[in-house]
Amino acid sequence: MLFGRSWHPRQELAKMTDSNPFGFNDHRPFSGLSDELVYGLGPDGTILHISQVGRGLQCGCRCPACEQVLIAKKGPVQLHHFAHHNANAACANAVETNAHIWAKEVLARVKRLLVPETVARHGSLTRIVRRAQVYSFVEARLEKRLGSMVPDVILVMADGKKLIVEVRVTHACDEVKREKLRQDGHSAIEIDLRNFRMSSDREAIEGALLSGAPRMWLSNARQVTFDEQFGQQLAADAEREAKEAEEKRRRTALAEARAAERALQQVEQQATSLMSAVRRSNVSQEI
Repeated sequence: MLFGRSWHPRQELAKMTDSNPFGFNDHRPFSGLSDELVYGLGPDGTILHISQVGRGLQCGCRCPACEQVLIAKKGPVQLHHFAHHNANAACANAVETNAHIWAKEVLARVKRLLVPETVARHGSLTRIVRRAQVYSFVEARLEKRLGSMVPDVILVMADGKKLIVEVRVTHACDEVKREKLRQDGHSAIEIDLRNFRMSSDREAIEGALLSGAPRMWLSNARQVTFDEQFGQQLAADAEREAKEAEEKRRRTALAEARAAERALQQVEQQATSLMSAVRRSNVSQEI
């Protein structure tokens, strides 16, 4: 009992999460795909879910992406969501904004994440530098960087190193941003949650974010170093193998030369023996 009534955590969670964290609904009671914004920036800059604010302009929120004024639409039929007060200012970043804000909240609470394996490359050759493993971190925050409208999820490790986490719900990170990440020396991964767009199973989606969903490096701050070290190792291996092959050829040639020398000595010994036998035979005949 809690304050005089029964409390069932899973039932309460279900009431709070009729839609999934990305703002998508399972659509059994609706038609069509909903990708409405479900997070807004409060007057003090805090992130607020649609369930935490009043209706209409009373919400006092702005868009986390474009920072335009929002209104909270909380009618009895459609999924509760934010809309831009100025319809002409509506941006197209709702899905990614929802995903990144939700992911930041989960990661800030759990403080661990499976990071994909690191692979060094040299031409067509590859080598695994580090296996996929779970990393712990001390902070998760949202930052706008690289000219992006959608705030990135930034994980901060105990040693101060940072990892950017992109959550893919619709489109993959474009090559322009990937190149910018590489040029600026940022480490970033992308987690593919497209298969969970329609899911209302919050536990399953969180599990996918933390470890279950496919993930890949968009940029690794140490990739150039790993590739160079791999290239240097390949060059050293090739040099060592060349020296070993040369030594093997030298030893083979030496062994063959000695074998030839022994064979020649045997022939000479046989010839000497034969000549001695002939002389003894001639002496015997003279006697």
